[in-house]
Amino acid sequence: MADLLLSTARRNPDRPLLRTPAGEIWAHGDLDRRSAALAHVLVSRGVQPSDRVVVQLGKSADVVALHVAVVRVGAVYVPLNMAYTDT
Repeated sequence: MADLLLSTARRNPDRPLLRTPAGEIWAHGDLDRRSAALAHVLVSRGVQPSDRVVVQLGKSADVVALHVAVVRVGAVYVPLNMAYTDT
């Protein structure tokens, strides 16, 4: 999935991709840039290929970018259900 999104981003960076609940429209190029920035942060925090990145966040456009960033690094995206609690 991430490879397809990124290849489209490179061919058509201005092509609309998604609309946020606030009405902001992200183009494929926006996803490419945001996921690249997040991938940089992940690597700077020591995430390496094959590592698991556990994520417990609500649904949002930024979560899509994070998922793509994790794949860019070669790590594995592991989503947790938002209903999980400490107790």
